Amino acid sequence: MYTLVLFVCWLNAGCQNLPIDNYPSEARCLASMEDQQIRNGGCYPTVEVRGQYWRPATEYSDL
Repeated sequence: MYTLVLFVCWLNAGCQNLPIDNYPSEARCLASMEDQQIRNGGCYPTVEVRGQYWRPATEYSDL
């Protein structure tokens, strides 16, 4: 299982990671990410998202 995660950053309030949806494979997750035109996001194993082991949005921020 993979989770599509959207990274959202505000100019004065920091960043937040928003899980969007779960997918049975990484390929389907990446296809959904492309279909939804998500640029600041990624697909991560669901176990890592639940455990908060994945990288915070600030590492991927354009700011």
